[in-house]
Amino acid sequence: MKVAVEGCAHGDLDAIYGTIQHIERTENVKIDLLLCCGDFQAVRNKDDLDAVAVPRKYREMKDFYKYYSGEKVAPVLTIFIGGNHEASNHLQDLTQGGWVAPNIYYMGLSSMVRFGGLRIAGLSGIYKNFDYRTGYHEKQPYNESTMRSIYHVREYDVFKMLQIDRPIDVFLSHDWPQGIMQYGDKEKLLNVKKFLRDEEHTLGSPPAMKLMKVLEPSYWFSAHMHAKFPALVKHESGKQTKFLALSKVLPGQDFLQVLDIESPADAPLRLEYDAEWLLIVLSTLPLRSEAPRNVSMPSINDAGRRRYDYRPTDEQIQMVHDIAGGPDGLVIPTDAFVRNVIPFGSRPGSADIPSTPFANPQHERFMQFLRRFQPAADLPPSEEPEDQSEPPVAEDVADVEVADGPDSADAVPVDAVPVASAAAADPVSLADIMADAMSAAVATEPVASAETASEPNYGALSAKELKQILQDRGVDFSDCVEKSDLVRKVQENPVSRLCRKFHESIFDPTVMCESHH
Repeated sequence: MKVAVEGCAHGDLDAIYGTIQHIERTENVKIDLLLCCGDFQAVRNKDDLDAVAVPRKYREMKDFYKYYSGEKVAPVLTIFIGGNHEASNHLQDLTQGGWVAPNIYYMGLSSMVRFGGLRIAGLSGIYKNFDYRTGYHEKQPYNESTMRSIYHVREYDVFKMLQIDRPIDVFLSHDWPQGIMQYGDKEKLLNVKKFLRDEEHTLGSPPAMKLMKVLEPSYWFSAHMHAKFPALVKHESGKQTKFLALSKVLPGQDFLQVLDIESPADAPLRLEYDAEWLLIVLSTLPLRSEAPRNVSMPSINDAGRRRYDYRPTDEQIQMVHDIAGGPDGLVIPTDAFVRNVIPFGSRPGSADIPSTPFANPQHERFMQFLRRFQPAADLPPSEEPEDQSEPPVAEDVADVEVADGPDSADAVPVDAVPVASAAAADPVSLADIMADAMSAAVATEPVASAETASEPNYGALSAKELKQILQDRGVDFSDCVEKSDLVRKVQENPVSRLCRKFHESIFDPTVMCESHH
């Protein structure tokens, strides 16, 4: 299967699709699938643009609204995850995934789908220590704090992915797994991105590296750092993960690569739900929290007190297929997309454009579909599965064998087209449920006021640390000359109680600084 992988999209869809079509013409190939590794920026209108966490001077409408309105159609099936510069109000309506435009599918906060026999998993967002264990407390309209915390990876999503017990072909993340630089040509990367030398051992996401070590996917694709970086991770099991990070859409940048990925020859090229993942999502729903505080996920230490192992059995997975009525029952309908807001430059009420915005029905439709498999989730295991040890996510990752830099860089790939620079229920399908009428709008709750907290001693921080805090809050500090100016600016731009805990990301050396390149 020919799979195109793209780094940070930043809304430049015309350039991405134009590059793909150019490759298809010049190389005489047909690209079957496009995977985008975050910062997709599915901006439909000005309201969406105002929800993107970037300084106002960098906010541009870009191209997505044309694909949302129907003016243009994506020429290849596109699957993407979220990054740290997204139209978060749009994607928050699709936490379990869904169509954002015809032929463009968002994977949600965490997910696994099938295409052409490939199992593709994805984790949206970036890692920040101080938000990792909190619930999904963000509400619209966002403030300066929640506009950023909403795209921070939560332990709940990582916990769900750790329940996957069957081979994965492709994994997508926005930020890099922590320590991945040790498995490729590190010096070549540092010669290009010199600022990374100070972050050589701390750059990246500890949970992402844990997922790579546990799940051992064949391929792992990332973006975020705006650099091309291939690596090869050799696991203790003997398996290998081929890692590739790509840049953003700019002239001279390696933002797109086309790979040949082996897939079953008889598998239809269609997007499908994965039965194992459906069971994981269904069984872990009680663990999901919207509390603005730390939420504990179960571990092997809870054995005998509460369930900690949610890995589906073969019998449960077969029951999902039986309830679905066979493979066709798990196909993700391509007609599920709904325009629920007025796109930029469109006239309300014309050509399927709504007269007034309404709630996106895709999430509730998915949840109705998911609940049909409750009998499979409730099926008791025929035998106790093996214990699954869950070490802390911030654990040292150095125990994976390190491949030599230049060799691992050469090993990454695959025959590539040149890089572009620039049972208890009747069988049911989601297509049947799509025909049901759904209630329209749901009132959004007002954002809660942040609790007051004692002010940290910002004067004890260095100027660099103060600038990092301001950068995380999206505050311009170009007018600050002295350190006292930075302290005053931080104090004048407070954040919520959750982010006030002495800014753990500044003091914890294992946490990756958020990039705004």
